[in-house]
Amino acid sequence: MSRNRIIYQNEALYAGPSLKTGIATGVLLGHHILKKIDNVIAATYGINIERQDIMQLGSEGILARPSFKSPVLDLQFSYLFNGFSNETKLGLNTNFSTGNDNVPRYNDTFSAALLSGFLRKDRARDKRDFFMALADEGEDVFNGTMDSPYGNNLTTLTGIIENKSPTFDILNFQDCYLTKYNMSIETNKIVTCNLSYLASNMMVFVSGSGLNVFTLDKKNKTAVKTGINIVIPKFSRSTENIILSNSCTLSITPTGSTPVSTDIGLSLNDAKFSSFNLDINLERYSLSSISHKMPLDSPIKFPVIASFSVKGIQGDALSGDYLSFINADRKIDLSVSMNRLRLDSPKGDLSSKIFIKKATVNSIFFDSSIGSNKSFTIQGQVDLDSSDLSKGLFFSGDLPTGIIEEFLLKNQILDI
Repeated sequence: MSRNRIIYQNEALYAGPSLKTGIATGVLLGHHILKKIDNVIAATYGINIERQDIMQLGSEGILARPSFKSPVLDLQFSYLFNGFSNETKLGLNTNFSTGNDNVPRYNDTFSAALLSGFLRKDRARDKRDFFMALADEGEDVFNGTMDSPYGNNLTTLTGIIENKSPTFDILNFQDCYLTKYNMSIETNKIVTCNLSYLASNMMVFVSGSGLNVFTLDKKNKTAVKTGINIVIPKFSRSTENIILSNSCTLSITPTGSTPVSTDIGLSLNDAKFSSFNLDINLERYSLSSISHKMPLDSPIKFPVIASFSVKGIQGDALSGDYLSFINADRKIDLSVSMNRLRLDSPKGDLSSKIFIKKATVNSIFFDSSIGSNKSFTIQGQVDLDSSDLSKGLFFSGDLPTGIIEEFLLKNQILDI
């Protein structure tokens, strides 16, 4: 039956394999299990084709408008933050504890360089594919549950695969590179993340059954089968949780011994923080060759800067001297604690923390107007240097996993 329309219930987004030839796990040889991106609320994608006008003397019109460069596909999506499960699936290096043992991945959160997986020689956690599943009109993509106990019936294809996947249309975004990560915490809103990717190609399939992982032949500008099939897993989630802004706490402390508020004239201990925004921008090189019709790769261009903005309502004022603050080149440490919402606990459970170490302050603004509280905005940044972990940005917390995520984590394939 033909579709009249597609709405949000008909679509779901999955992270796919990241290596050049896909991943054939030892769990299901010849198959790659897709990872569902949780709590997605929006997704947009499109293509930009750069063309060049060819003209000549003696002719008024354009002779041709060829495309010399490979087209650029943009993929953007947003999701409600629920712990660092999505971030881990997308290759960011987070310190997490999950499962029955509740043992953290690293003994020291500050030894987990956020982009270390993007810098590996095999680029295993940087470049990856995404898949979007489209169900029939009026059908939910997630309409089943995996009710078997943890670890049971998960070593067979029939125990994992979504039974309705043969009826799904599939969009495959190939060779995607993360270019922007944003987290937004605002008063009376749910914590939200926004991500942007550059993709090299998009393929469309009318069934999710027996679907091959394709790689790109950059020399000839063609897609090539790998012989590895993707598996769309049954929907599985132990609990559905969200994080509200009123369950978050933020603190700013000096990196050294001198209180920051002594110099800026603002008591941070008495400030009422109202928003926090975090942005990581990953600029990319485009490595091209005259013998290849597509860019060979798009590695990260360093330095990578994580910038942040904190807004709040001013309380007590303190004596201060901005010149002293600037001359001393004061650094600050910032931490954000986020509690997952639970119906049986007003404050929820502590689930995730963000740490920013040795950040520089770029600006401090104050705003006072009739009918509004006097507010302040502090903007700063820190560079992400995997060789110097005394500074930077660090993510820590548990993973809100369901049965299939626990299975992938147990087999060490959740983030590839």
